Amino acid sequence: MRTALAIAAAALAVCSSACGRVPEASLRDEQARSRKYRDAYETMSQENDALKKRLSHAEKRAQAACANPPPPQSIDRR
Repeated sequence: MRTALAIAAAALAVCSSACGRVPEASLRDEQARSRKYRDAYETMSQENDALKKRLSHAEKRAQAACANPPPPQSIDRR
């Protein structure tokens, strides 16, 4: 993600030096797009961390359940 931002910034710098001045509107648009992608990346990262935590908790519960299985119950067949 950061490399994409770096490439976009480099492309913008090259274009600005080759083409002259970059219009303010296009610069604001590029910054808005960069901000949107950065926010989405951070949100997904937080969601991944939360899911990893939930998975770890579920795995620990499963291991504990396998280590201490409940005693077998007798079936009353009258």
